[in-house]
Amino acid sequence: MKKKRDITIKLSNKLFYTLIVIGILAVVGVGVWALGSVPNPGHAISELQTCEEGETLQVVDGEWDCVSGVSIRGWEKIQVVGGPNQFYISASCSSGKKLLGGGCLGPKVWFSYPYDDDTWICDFDEPYGETYVICAYAE
Repeated sequence: MKKKRDITIKLSNKLFYTLIVIGILAVVGVGVWALGSVPNPGHAISELQTCEEGETLQVVDGEWDCVSGVSIRGWEKIQVVGGPNQFYISASCSSGKKLLGGGCLGPKVWFSYPYDDDTWICDFDEPYGETYVICAYAE
């Protein structure tokens, strides 16, 4: 019959509780670091632009602006899906159409913005993201 070997570790109570506190601080520190490293996903309500009645929000020279007297027709949504090695994806409107809006779908978006009057750009941390644009003839 084999004799069982027991491993015993003798620690004083002070050392044992010190190790527990260090472990708890390490877990809390990792949690705080993880929450602090996530990029801000949006804007504060005070930064959002609103238009007056009769105006339309659209991209003008790469910036959002309120435009009055605009007639919108023939709108479309165009999506571009990235492949295994694509992290930077752009989507553009069909010829003659203006960008009304756009965005990104997928994993970990680093930035998303209108590039010019008909293109939206997204940068992802992982492949297989989607960039989309909403376009129309705006007169």
